[in-house]
This record gives sequence, C-alpha cells and structure tokens, in this order.
Amino acid sequence: MPLETVYAFEPIPEDLTAEESRHVLGAQAQIWTEYIPTPGHVEYMAFPRLIALSEVAWSPKERKNYPDFLARLGVHEGRLQLLNVNFRPIKKPEAK
Repeated sequence: MPLETVYAFEPIPEDLTAEESRHVLGAQAQIWTEYIPTPGHVEYMAFPRLIALSEVAWSPKERKNYPDFLARLGVHEGRLQLLNVNFRPIKKPEAK
C-alpha cells in the first residue's frame, strides 16, 4: 500500500456519531507474512508505513498534512538507520 494511502486513512468512519466515535481508541496494523521470507523483508514492508499510521492514529484529522509529514519523515529515516531497520527508502518531495 502506498505511503500516501496509509497517511490518508481515517480511523473513525464518518458515519459514526460523536458518541459512537469516542469508543474508537486507536488503530492497528496487520502484516501477513506467509509469503515474506525473512524478518528483514517484514521490516521493509512495514516501514515507513507504520510511522505514517502512528501519526494518523495520534493526530486530529484537521492537523494532518501529508507534505509536512514527508518533510519530517527524514528524522525517522535517521532513527531507522541507527536501529539497523531494513526500510523502504523515503522519496523526498521534488523541489518546485
């Protein structure tokens, strides 16, 4: 799933009432590993998508900003490198 699609996810469906939506306490990500042969490949499939989902789960809908997220993602890339996590390199937005 593309990173932008993950970031666009809304954990609270629009058709829930305010009362119903208060019961949504978080989000979770699944990864099925039947065809992923190594732990390193699992990391590659999960990161940086998990970072995007974390921000979606913790941020109010009105404060989400994908271009800003991409600009800040470089900090996380450095952390992943320090932790020796095998991740998909982050494509930097092109300068206009």
